[in-house]
Amino acid sequence: MQRHIARVREVASQPAAAIEADHLLARALASRARGEVDVDVWNAAVAARRALGRPYELARALAHLAAVAFVARKREDGASALAEAHAIAVELGARPLREAIESLARRARIGLEGVETADDAAGRLGLTAREREVLSLLADGSSNRQIGDKLFMAESTAGVHVSNILGKLGVTRRTEAAAMAHRLGLFSSADRAILRPDVSRQPVDEQPNLVLGVVERG
Repeated sequence: MQRHIARVREVASQPAAAIEADHLLARALASRARGEVDVDVWNAAVAARRALGRPYELARALAHLAAVAFVARKREDGASALAEAHAIAVELGARPLREAIESLARRARIGLEGVETADDAAGRLGLTAREREVLSLLADGSSNRQIGDKLFMAESTAGVHVSNILGKLGVTRRTEAAAMAHRLGLFSSADRAILRPDVSRQPVDEQPNLVLGVVERG
């Protein structure tokens, strides 16, 4: 209750700017929900949040802007927004937001200061390029037969790859490997998720919208 009261007082102190900022954010979120890739609408939402002087909300908006920029193939713009969002999250000690931003960075192959990239993680774990392809399909729930069909290999060969992957990740179950893959962004085709035009149409519990879902829930 106290939080809501404080929020009302805060909004009342700067009604016009706050209302406009909320309107622009709602417009941007609606655009994303329709599957649109509109960087300009997110730039406007970010500018409005910046003017309010609320760093946490600004970082959230920047994370959304970054994701949309990656979809629009504006990689430098996305990287810049993501770096700023990450710096704010680190400074605020906002762990869930920081981890969400770092997860997005890994999937987009964007380097952040002090953060291990997907390629770094794959190298540390000793995963080959082929194993990362297999892991990507495994994480999507594919069986060994389905993996074999998609990668043009025998089912038994796919099974060997899966066994090797489990060993390198230090897990015993496919679900554990999938969870680790999502957490570290260990996909050879990471851009297929982050850069797909229909990314905003994915359910919130799927990658990479899980990242945006975390950001959105704060």
